[in-house]
Amino acid sequence: MSASVVRIRGLGRAFGAQQVLDGVDLDIGDGEFVAMLGRSGSGKSTLLRVLAGLDSQVTGSVVAPRSRAVVFQNPRLLPWRRALANVAFALRDSGPDSPSRSSRALAALAEVGLTDKARSWPLSLSGGEAQRVALARALVREPDLLLLDEPFGALDALTRLKMYRLLHDLWARRHMAVLHVTHDVDEAILLADRVVVLSGGRISLDRRVELPFPRSRGDDGFDELRRALLAELGVKEEVGHDRSH
Repeated sequence: MSASVVRIRGLGRAFGAQQVLDGVDLDIGDGEFVAMLGRSGSGKSTLLRVLAGLDSQVTGSVVAPRSRAVVFQNPRLLPWRRALANVAFALRDSGPDSPSRSSRALAALAEVGLTDKARSWPLSLSGGEAQRVALARALVREPDLLLLDEPFGALDALTRLKMYRLLHDLWARRHMAVLHVTHDVDEAILLADRVVVLSGGRISLDRRVELPFPRSRGDDGFDELRRALLAELGVKEEVGHDRSH
């Protein structure tokens, strides 16, 4: 694996008497795409918030790039700013509004295929379009680490598939490290270099995905890996279960 851009050792986080993270060890290499699975309440989003610098009440050690960005399940766009202004808002720390700032924001919108929506208000965008604006807002900062907290969870199935392709293309082009938190086992396999499972406050499984890109659910080895991940999550898949949707 390439040099680690994320290095976590013995990470702990408690909320009162509840120990959510209990000695987590995790490395993410430069340009590596890691998907994290876990049951609800397992601490996935807590770990992501720690890496984002949004939670410092922890024990253990965390090393992460200074340049990082987060995309949440809710796009969290500012309704009083148009799409372009929402993306440019991520550059507010770089100084006052300027032509270069606007051009960088427009280039980020172009990367996600939304140049024609630059002047649109957030409420006029579809769910997929709003999430693409949120992704552009993260990318405009040119992060070394992109953190994704179930960004496709609220999208319909067809839109999710389009977003998978877009995210994979952006990742391949930018060569950034990605930590993608998701409940969707298939999504994790389709996108990631590695899939890790968070259970009992620790990484209970760390599995490399050897399937070549582009991937589909019909690939050899897909079902075997899916069953292994579901078993680690405590789910027994029914024989003949239809995943065609």
